[in-house]
Amino acid sequence: MSGMTTASIASYATIAAAVASTAVAAGSAIQQSNAASASAKYNSQVQENNARMAKQNAEYTAAQGEQNVAALGAENRAKIADTLTNEGAGGVDVNSGSFVGIRQSEAKLGMLNALNARSQAVRQSYGYQTEASSNMDKASLSRSEGKNAIKAGRVEAGGAILSGASNMARYSDILMKDDPIKMTGSDAEYSMAQDVIMGT
Repeated sequence: MSGMTTASIASYATIAAAVASTAVAAGSAIQQSNAASASAKYNSQVQENNARMAKQNAEYTAAQGEQNVAALGAENRAKIADTLTNEGAGGVDVNSGSFVGIRQSEAKLGMLNALNARSQAVRQSYGYQTEASSNMDKASLSRSEGKNAIKAGRVEAGGAILSGASNMARYSDILMKDDPIKMTGSDAEYSMAQDVIMGT
């Protein structure tokens, strides 16, 4: 290797640096894509959990709403019975005049309260169902992002390798034009130079 010049050694060093840079860039692209994929997977799991909780809340709210409606119905019936008892205690005919109207008004008011309670429960339940659906959509999107991150990382790593290969080819062409090893005629040294250039 006595025929190697400083310029030739620098060229080999440049090729070695290009190989190392290519390896680092490709590895970094893969590592970043794996991290992005893991993050997306975690996000999708969180969103699926949120969707399950929202669905449970929807079921609970609907059931609680029906219990409230039943309780209001029982309360209204008790109120009408109290009214009837109070009217009867006065010794009047409870099935005539304004007494009937009073109990009908109480019944209608009680029914309205029950309908309002049911409507409120349905609205809340629907809100939770919508939240559950939205979270499932987000989870699906996060899973897609994770898959795409892996693909993008592979493409980026492939691009880094192709770019590095292009640089190494350019450096090796320059080196081979003015390579003192090649000019010495030593086949062994020339073969060694090719191994360094090719990274083998």
